[in-house]
Amino acid sequence: MLQGAWGYDLFQSDDDLDTICLLDESADLNKVKEKILADPAKYFFKKQLAKAKEGDSAGDSDIDMDHKEGTASDEPDDLYLTLYNSDYPDLLQQHLDGGVFIRMFKDLRDKGRGNTLCLLTACAMQLGCQISDWCRQELVASYNKCRLPPVGEARFGKALLEYRNGVPYPFNSKGLNLTVNTGNPHYQESEITWMRLEKVPVGEEITQQNTTIERIWGDFNRPVDVCGNCGAQQCEDGSDLKRCAGCKERLYCSRFCQKAHTPRHSALCVGFRKAREEQPDDACGNCGAKEAKDGNALKRCSRCKERNYCSVECQKEHYPAHASKCKATAAEPKENEDGNAGRVQGLNVLQTWR
Repeated sequence: MLQGAWGYDLFQSDDDLDTICLLDESADLNKVKEKILADPAKYFFKKQLAKAKEGDSAGDSDIDMDHKEGTASDEPDDLYLTLYNSDYPDLLQQHLDGGVFIRMFKDLRDKGRGNTLCLLTACAMQLGCQISDWCRQELVASYNKCRLPPVGEARFGKALLEYRNGVPYPFNSKGLNLTVNTGNPHYQESEITWMRLEKVPVGEEITQQNTTIERIWGDFNRPVDVCGNCGAQQCEDGSDLKRCAGCKERLYCSRFCQKAHTPRHSALCVGFRKAREEQPDDACGNCGAKEAKDGNALKRCSRCKERNYCSVECQKEHYPAHASKCKATAAEPKENEDGNAGRVQGLNVLQTWR
């Protein structure tokens, strides 16, 4: 998982949202803004109707509440336009269908920016834009090479097959706040341990003598025995602080504080580092062990034949981070020729978790 990511879907990382900002600039949304400001009463009334309709179906929506909280108010002077999850979908659809989408598509394709091209297309699908057959065919042939997150890649591939021009496709993803507060049905808890809090067991209290936090970076000047974000010495209900389940060293008073501190803490959190697949090639891709618990040699993923693991459990936990890099398409044809699809000859073989 990338640094600054809170899920494995599209639009669930700081990188994706930063890319959307760049796409907003390239799309020249000022023209749409001028149209709205020329007749604010008309367009703000339509916006309120859309919000009311959206509220009626909120229970079935996976709308990005964090994104909505970050947008501006209804005042014309604070007008905020974006391609993703926009308050003015009809106007933006017309704008993109007026040649803007095709221009941006060709520009990104010619520059080899596949990941950005997929995000642009996802935004266009969400708005219900016209996507030419040749655009879709090019993406079908290349999207799985664009380093999309695992869930996002599967969802985008499905959308390329199902999308109908003129019918908005639900591409909204849970934002950071909503993910932390409600969890995400796409993941097992073991896959996002660094985003959970747990009680500190008796005898494992955090002190300066048994933690590496301040010795490494000072964790931005917060003592180790207080909340890493706000400095509180206990939770709001008076209970003891809880620790990050990823590194088991940094304390927090609430999930809100943990979420707010994630951009800083993720740089040294062991759990977050696991998700980013930074383990050496000769170590377990999940925990960094040099050998299995029984002393035997590590076993490798049977699909890509590159990443090693000490156990099936570690492979399962690391799978969301490894999936997008696993060279399944290159490994499987060779395996099929040998008549052993899904496995590799030899002793050091770990069957890929599916």
